[in-house]
Amino acid sequence: MNNQKWYRVFELVEENHSEFELKTLLSSDIKVSNDILELENNSVLIDNSGDFIEFLELEKLTLKTTSELEIQLKKLNVDFTEQSDKIEINGYRI
Repeated sequence: MNNQKWYRVFELVEENHSEFELKTLLSSDIKVSNDILELENNSVLIDNSGDFIEFLELEKLTLKTTSELEIQLKKLNVDFTEQSDKIEINGYRI
């Protein structure tokens, strides 16, 4: 997925104040947040660490499923999978 699509996805997350889980390629940790502190063209800041997460580093983003979110993601032509009550958006892979 390209940076423009990631940017739009994070805008949706921000607008809906959705809790999300974020997994990067560089770490086995999964970060959980419901705040986007700053959104740039190619990165996002989700905590007070000051460490921006580059969209290129994203392995996956997991969100709680809502019908509105599904509709918006389909409009953006974002590929996602649904698992129980969650939507998973895959990013870049090694």
